Amino acid sequence: MEAFAWDDPVVMRARAQVRHLMAYPDQVLQQPSVRAHIEQWLSTHPRFTGGSTDPTGPGGNH
Repeated sequence: MEAFAWDDPVVMRARAQVRHLMAYPDQVLQQPSVRAHIEQWLSTHPRFTGGSTDPTGPGGNH
């Protein structure tokens, strides 16, 4: 989520909820609005291959 959270306020709020332990990653990723924003970003960045598997970004919650 970190890769595109800076570009999208909906995804940034979802990422913040996970980072601050207010929600589990699967909870925020199942929200239709979050999924729509992620899918929109991915459609405009077809070369994006991902990075960290940690939804909170590099380093996780450390």
